[in-house]
Amino acid sequence: MTHLSSGSPSPAIRPRPPHPMRRASRRLAAVALGCLAWLAGPAMAAGDAAHFPSKPIRIIVPYAAGGGTDAFARLVGESLAKQAGQSVIVENKPGAGGLVAGAAVANAAPDGHTLLIDQSSIAYQPLLYPQAAFDVRRDVVPVILGATLDNVLLVTPAFPARSVDEMIELVRGKPDAFDYASTGNGTPQHLAMEVLKRDAGGLKIQHVPYKGGNPGIVATSTGEVDMFFISVSTAMPFIESGRVRALASGGDRRSAMLPDLPTFAESSLRDFRAKGWLGFFAPARTPPAVVERLNSLLEQALRDDATRAAAAKQGFEVAGGSAGQFAKLLADDLAVYGPVIEQLGLASK
Repeated sequence: MTHLSSGSPSPAIRPRPPHPMRRASRRLAAVALGCLAWLAGPAMAAGDAAHFPSKPIRIIVPYAAGGGTDAFARLVGESLAKQAGQSVIVENKPGAGGLVAGAAVANAAPDGHTLLIDQSSIAYQPLLYPQAAFDVRRDVVPVILGATLDNVLLVTPAFPARSVDEMIELVRGKPDAFDYASTGNGTPQHLAMEVLKRDAGGLKIQHVPYKGGNPGIVATSTGEVDMFFISVSTAMPFIESGRVRALASGGDRRSAMLPDLPTFAESSLRDFRAKGWLGFFAPARTPPAVVERLNSLLEQALRDDATRAAAAKQGFEVAGGSAGQFAKLLADDLAVYGPVIEQLGLASK
């Protein structure tokens, strides 16, 4: 069973110490303006999509072959090839938390024949790596949301609480007595837990970063840490074997893979969500007509029954929608996680 792989930031990038709030606010405002530019969309430039695509399409994956992002890219690529009448080539370019792949797409010809697929962390990457050569606001444009994937909050089997509300009361009564794992500083799992702590009134739970999802879930199963956010697909073998317990799902509705597991919306944290996603991007300056054509082709590929069924087995819920809707999701994610990144001082030098 495949899953979204979220590694820790590149070892070559050192965490930045807390910075002045004024500078942080300016940087957050700059990222927000970038997202507004996405939402507004570029002026309709001259671009003829009538003959698109005219050659094979490349999908660049920022992670190694065999992970969830790679598997989903290949699944959609197969369906896209049928819709487009051209072959689709999936290339893996791991490195620097996705920045290597991003730069490769940014430097590609803006003709729609090179696409980037990436995870939700790309939305706030400019805050984590403000000095990086690749900037998602400047170098690519959103094309379509490919899929979403619910995260679940896991606890060690001996954890006393049996629900989210019981967990909140337990932690409030014993501040700093519990800890949680993440897949690394600044990763979606780390930020989701920090938002949960904030939304629950400022819970005090210690953060223990690990280098990937498997070390984190193993540490939770052995009691080395108390809790952990991770994707449903990664968690399933551990839940089914009783090595961990799931307290809640971060989706809008109950997961098809865990229909008996409540969502956070069924607890006192009614507005809390913890969802990952995968989306497709094209190089900046790709003609709007070509972006629209790509969106249409990918929408058809995602609607394919065989594609949807295969994606569901991997734990993905196929999405779709317009490029504008995808841009709004990016802006919404930034609004949620941007202030947490600023508060924790996670930006690298």
